[in-house]
Amino acid sequence: MNADAQHLHTGDWKLAPNILTLVRLILALPYLLSIWFHQYYLAIVILWIAGSTDMLDGIIARRSGQTSGLGQVLDLGIDRALTLPAILILWYQGYLSVQPFFPWLALAWAVVLFTADSTILVGIYRFIPRKLRDQGLEFPSPATVVKLTYPVQILALSFIIGVPTWAFGTFSTAVFTGYVLFATAMTVIASAVYMKKASWLFFD
Repeated sequence: MNADAQHLHTGDWKLAPNILTLVRLILALPYLLSIWFHQYYLAIVILWIAGSTDMLDGIIARRSGQTSGLGQVLDLGIDRALTLPAILILWYQGYLSVQPFFPWLALAWAVVLFTADSTILVGIYRFIPRKLRDQGLEFPSPATVVKLTYPVQILALSFIIGVPTWAFGTFSTAVFTGYVLFATAMTVIASAVYMKKASWLFFD
């Protein structure tokens, strides 16, 4: 058993970083409702407020030493609440196939992101019962590329959400196309790194 492993404790939710993570979960509801009711600018504002709490809780956790096993799992899981449902709503509304740039590109990005985020949720689902049986078990900490990919995804998602209300010229279309391609590539790389590091969660 690893003596430095972070245990799951019921009181961990009271730690400041974990409270910020729960705030992110609360913000997910008005954010998703804004997308559903076509309030895209409002959705982007809420998305960036929620995304900033992800950066802030990490800074607080490191500087105060308030890291916890619960926080690691919550942080990764709740981040998916901002991406997976949004992708499903945008797909249902038909916006993933009517982009001003290559129509298949936004859909390809969405499929890659949906697959990557679903894989993380499956990993968390498989980890929790193991952690409860063995408190010395540690959830695979995200590699640097995985941490960098999340803000890249948030910006790409902002672009996609804002598309229905933005005017596009040749230059802006090229910029958005290039960025979404970049975000898709980073997500693929981050997923491969995560799967390699956390393979024991899926195959043991």
